[in-house]
Amino acid sequence: MAHAIELRGITKTFGSVVANNNIDLALRQGEILALLGENGSGKTTLMNMLSCFYQPAPGEIYIDGKLAKISSPEDAKRLGIGMVHQHFKLVDVFSAADNIWMGKESSGNFFADFLLKANRFKEIEEISKKFGFEIDSHKKVFNMSVSEKQTLEIIKVLYY
Repeated sequence: MAHAIELRGITKTFGSVVANNNIDLALRQGEILALLGENGSGKTTLMNMLSCFYQPAPGEIYIDGKLAKISSPEDAKRLGIGMVHQHFKLVDVFSAADNIWMGKESSGNFFADFLLKANRFKEIEEISKKFGFEIDSHKKVFNMSVSEKQTLEIIKVLYY
């Protein structure tokens, strides 16, 4: 059976600094993996290549046994790959829901967008319930605890 995700020969350099050198990693469906290492050891760089914030050179990424062409973070999202960053990527003055919806396009029709927004609240509630998270979709990020912000980041990845 093919691996859910497989990285082969992943290398990334920044000038003369080698962040990752010929990394091979294979994950089975449903497997949970932790990458451990000191600061600067290349963990985040490796995950940034999987989620396409960086491109490996050289190296290949396989999804379900097939070579994946991941040219943008949107391509990664379409393949079901998301990343929860160590430092929050949230807008403090926005609500939890607004942070989740950021980047979604408007239809340009007020009534259609109003109905879409109501549906999106239901989707957030369903994701939260499915994975056992509690989040107040209307709460502003600047009023959230660190734990709530981390939960929001996870829900944001699951939403897409």
